[in-house]
Amino acid sequence: MDILAYNEARLLRNHFQLIYGSAEAADFVFSDSVTGASLQTWLQTPANLTAFTQLTQTFLGPQALVGNTTTFAAVVASPAAMTAVAASSTAMAAVVVSAPAMRAVATSPTALAVVAANPIAMAAFSQSLALPVVRVPAMTSATAPSGVASASTTINTSQDPWRAFDRASSSTWMSAINSVTNQWLQYVFPIPVFIHSVDISGYDGPAGATRSVRDCSIQCSDDGSAWKTIISATLPASTNGAELRRIGFSEIAKHRYWRIFIANNHGDASIVGISEANFVGFDV
Repeated sequence: MDILAYNEARLLRNHFQLIYGSAEAADFVFSDSVTGASLQTWLQTPANLTAFTQLTQTFLGPQALVGNTTTFAAVVASPAAMTAVAASSTAMAAVVVSAPAMRAVATSPTALAVVAANPIAMAAFSQSLALPVVRVPAMTSATAPSGVASASTTINTSQDPWRAFDRASSSTWMSAINSVTNQWLQYVFPIPVFIHSVDISGYDGPAGATRSVRDCSIQCSDDGSAWKTIISATLPASTNGAELRRIGFSEIAKHRYWRIFIANNHGDASIVGISEANFVGFDV
């Protein structure tokens, strides 16, 4: 318990005494030798898992888990431990205000997958301000202020792809006429970045209910040629203007190329459109 003050350490051991019936469990969880594998094995015992889950729901427990570098490294490497943390609003509250803890989650395939599978935990994670936020800047052209915005097709220059990244809901990217399937909207960052979510606002206008994206996939690439599909989603139609939808996922690797691949819209035979989009992540 390297960063715990004496009184905090004493209180924590009292917590373990109450929850586990013995303070000896604290010596294991907070030992210098605990690893993800050993913690995962330890949590296979139902009594240990139950007690650990209870610990994540106390005030002091999550603070201690997050505050101990060795212990939290074990937590993010253990599916059982991370599942308990993600399910506890108290534990996630401790994680999202700690830069080291956020970085540990963002760089752990195990932890990131667990968080992404829990909508409440993912919302807390993606809204954290503990790490510098990475996102597409408010674009004023296809290449300004940075990066490159492009699309599979465009109806005209007034609905160019960069307009979906200009932070103005009044402007929209529109596909070419009769191009409503297998379309894509792409942004290339200057350097590879970690992205955890994509924001998509549907087509803003009277035809929004039918021209908005329905089935889509979020894809990434290192060269713009070979693409990896991270997640697929079905979005509801826009019934009230350009409603924002956020898709969260667990892609731990950094990439320059990111795109929304659109399988179809909500029924319009002519156009698919996106009012606003953004790829959001952290500088890790």
